[in-house]
Amino acid sequence: MYRCRHLVLPAVLLGSILLGAPPARPLLWRANKGGKDAPTIHLLGSLHIGRADFYPVHEKVAAAYAAADTCVFEIDLVQAKMPWQVARLLLRGRLGGGKTLRDVVSEKTWTDLQECAQEVGMPMVMLNSMKPWMGAQLLTAAAIVKAGYNPDNGTDLHFFRRALKDKKHIVPLETLGQQLDAIQ
Repeated sequence: MYRCRHLVLPAVLLGSILLGAPPARPLLWRANKGGKDAPTIHLLGSLHIGRADFYPVHEKVAAAYAAADTCVFEIDLVQAKMPWQVARLLLRGRLGGGKTLRDVVSEKTWTDLQECAQEVGMPMVMLNSMKPWMGAQLLTAAAIVKAGYNPDNGTDLHFFRRALKDKKHIVPLETLGQQLDAIQ
């Protein structure tokens, strides 16, 4: 149990610190060139996970969103949740050639992974065919959900859904494929 906390909980603790209560000042920056009346860009530090009590958002964030014609996101979140994209992610995260996760990590790491998986309620059979980075992602996600956070309450998804509903112009910075290429 102690080893698992060192492996997974830093992400959970960081999330708890950052997400515990909405900050008095949101992670929102304003940039423009040419003065007060020039076109303005707002940059919002968003989170991929959250809780329902994160909403409504801070009034400055709501005002910046309302004033925006275009919303730029890390990726297209509708595309990322499509079944074929999820399958693509899982395939890219799988070990090939008959190898297992146990084959590619040290005995100590394997023992730590077993303890972590047990703590978050994940069967090792789910992890054993995964590459180490994918196994770490799955364990971290399970620990975050167990701590009471939910990807459906992330600020990025919240604003993506609103932008779709409000028919704002949506621009993704990259694709899921580009992100996967960067990981590997």
